[in-house]
Amino acid sequence: MARYNGQPLAGQILTLTSELGQSVRAATDAQGRARITLPERFKRAEGGHRRATTRFVVATTLLQGGRQEQAAFNDHFIAPQSEGKSAPLGWGFLALGMLLGAPLLRQKSSSQNQETRP
Repeated sequence: MARYNGQPLAGQILTLTSELGQSVRAATDAQGRARITLPERFKRAEGGHRRATTRFVVATTLLQGGRQEQAAFNDHFIAPQSEGKSAPLGWGFLALGMLLGAPLLRQKSSSQNQETRP
């Protein structure tokens, strides 16, 4: 939300810049609100099992009465859990494991049937 002296700023340009150099711009509405879509590129996770985080800055500049005023907000966003994973590849490995395991189960059940016969 963009405000100046407690009043919403309509038509103010906000710029989101990520640490990877991506920029996204959005203009505020009559209430001073803007919707910014986060970039879809993320840093690689560095070791461990944590998801990658990418830092960003949202900034705007206002020219008011011959003065230039700047405001900025910084934070980070976290890559979605599915980032870097492939569902088709996972399903393929599951199917392969089932195919390879089927003969083992068949052999085990036929050997149990032979042991129980008198």
